Amino acid sequence: EIHMKKFYGIAALVSIAWMGSAQADSLPAPGKATVGGIKVHGLVDTYYQYNFNHTSTSTTPATQASVGQAGQPQASRRAYDTGNRQFEINQATVGLSADANPVGFDVRFGVGNQLEILNAGTGSSEATMKHLRKATVSWAPGAFSMVAGRMDADFGFERIDSVDNWNYGRSLGFVYNQPKFLTGLKLGYDFGSVDASVGYVNGVDKYNDNNQQGSYSLALDWSNGSKTSASFNYLVGPERYEIGREMRHYVNVNGKHWYSDTFALGADLNFNRGRNEVIRPESATVTIRRETVNWYSVAAYAYTSFLADHWDTLRVEWLRDEMGYIEQLDRGNNFISGTVTHKYAVSKNLSLLGELRWDHSTRNAFLNGARELTRDNQVTMLAAATFQI
Repeated sequence: EIHMKKFYGIAALVSIAWMGSAQADSLPAPGKATVGGIKVHGLVDTYYQYNFNHTSTSTTPATQASVGQAGQPQASRRAYDTGNRQFEINQATVGLSADANPVGFDVRFGVGNQLEILNAGTGSSEATMKHLRKATVSWAPGAFSMVAGRMDADFGFERIDSVDNWNYGRSLGFVYNQPKFLTGLKLGYDFGSVDASVGYVNGVDKYNDNNQQGSYSLALDWSNGSKTSASFNYLVGPERYEIGREMRHYVNVNGKHWYSDTFALGADLNFNRGRNEVIRPESATVTIRRETVNWYSVAAYAYTSFLADHWDTLRVEWLRDEMGYIEQLDRGNNFISGTVTHKYAVSKNLSLLGELRWDHSTRNAFLNGARELTRDNQVTMLAAATFQI
């Protein structure tokens, strides 16, 4: 049973956000604040979540329960919406940027649970960068462009920051099938309706590459005006920690179409293939390796508005872990998930969100209250507020 006191904090969050709406209306729209021609950016993203599996708020990892990029969260199989029965400062960042005209840059720093997870790469050198959100320099003399530094991968349908997505929580495909950021060099060319880019970068979500060589990226982005867009993304490189020789392939195709100003559909398809991936028998702790492992996912989105400033999103997805890559066990698993999100745009800077999500797996893959992987489903609900300039 959920007692009302668990939601007093949510009411306080909503009340504070509501009282700030008048001040938000007087601020420039996101990306429009400037000082001396330099853009000023700020983002605060906070939420409260309840997990009906009653998982512990302890930060001690559970045995055989490593999930995502940063070990075991309190809500299983999630990207950043990992908290349970507590407030989380998901992200609080500030930064400066200038569009490439022809030279530009983008540097942002911050704190919060999301940056801790995003920057949780192996090694002390990664830990020193945990407050960095992004850092790039760019050059664009016409249709040609060059970007160097730590950049968002922008690989699939969803993005790192919740304010750029239709849902608040990220999909299973985002968590397991897609790189989040890349550090390296990307060259692009604008052909008009098609933007193409190639890159040479360090390992996925890494500042310092721990492989024998870097990875290669290819992206094609097509749009037909403002109604329809589609993207193809490919990344290949050696991505096995402490081996660093065998290739892993990331493939993504995604697109969206606006049928009207208040209704749009989207889709996201991912395929991954890795060689020499670490797995082990379910009844043993001895590590073994399988020569080739596949995992793939598909997600469908519907985005609509029935009332001014209110938006609703339905996301349904399926992920097939064909040979045990996700759990690092010598067994396959299927995951399905359904997410409903309601967003109220209080102003151009401030949004309030509510989200209900259900996850299910063929084999037990979710934590119970004792932090054991004995559940085949997980239900969470959250309330969130985002503010950006």
